[in-house]
Amino acid sequence: MWQAISNKEETMRKKKRRTTGKGYGLGQVGLVVLLIMVVLLTVGLSVVSRSIGDVRLSRQEEEASRVFDAAEAGIEQGLLDISVGTFGSSSVTGIGDIDVNYTTAEVDRKLEINVVEGHAAQVNVSNSVGGEQVVINWSKETDCTDQSPASIVVTTYNYNGVSYSARREAFAACDNADNFSTAGVVDGDEGYFKKVPVSMVAGDQFVRVMAVYSDTDVKAEGVGVYELPVQYYTVRSVAESQMQEDVAETKVVEVSRTKPALPAIFDYVLFSGASLTK
Repeated sequence: MWQAISNKEETMRKKKRRTTGKGYGLGQVGLVVLLIMVVLLTVGLSVVSRSIGDVRLSRQEEEASRVFDAAEAGIEQGLLDISVGTFGSSSVTGIGDIDVNYTTAEVDRKLEINVVEGHAAQVNVSNSVGGEQVVINWSKETDCTDQSPASIVVTTYNYNGVSYSARREAFAACDNADNFSTAGVVDGDEGYFKKVPVSMVAGDQFVRVMAVYSDTDVKAEGVGVYELPVQYYTVRSVAESQMQEDVAETKVVEVSRTKPALPAIFDYVLFSGASLTK
């Protein structure tokens, strides 16, 4: 009898241990499943977040491209206005939800431009009456030992009401043993290497500054109270898209356009106001 009770208790203990072990195993499985779900949820949220970011970036790039194109349309319209002599502020219509405003202006007092070797910048001096001076700064190099600053050939074209003529002077930033003059050449202004004054006489129309030996930056402006007439034009265009969530864009484009100038070949031809005969 005692043996039977002991066997029964032993059987119950074994059954309890099996039940307890099974519960412990189920708890481990549940924990693993929960961790897997957390990992999958994290990965899913990351993918969704990245996808949303890519879509937002794509929309921003598309909007930026549209706005930039609209700003360029404003530049084109401004250049067209200049060609017919219209200056001031205006706007471009018919570009969807993008507002485009542009401004055109005449710029006088000075001409600042980069000149390619063998080509020339043209300075308008048609308002001179004689006795004025135009100072020409050129070259951004700093010395003659390790660098090769350009020299310049300055040609002033004159019409006195009867005949045409041209005066030509050549100036060297460094002594290149080419008989270019260094008389009057001194250190330049505002970062330029050299400068030289050029005197005007009655009837002068324009001055051509040719770069020799290398490309160079050139700045020409009047001396003292003398102010140059209009030298170039500027067009500034601002395009803004209307607020659309987080893809609103603003683009600004600004360009300069010099007045019409004679081609480089002009500096190698005979300047005459009358017919030529052999």
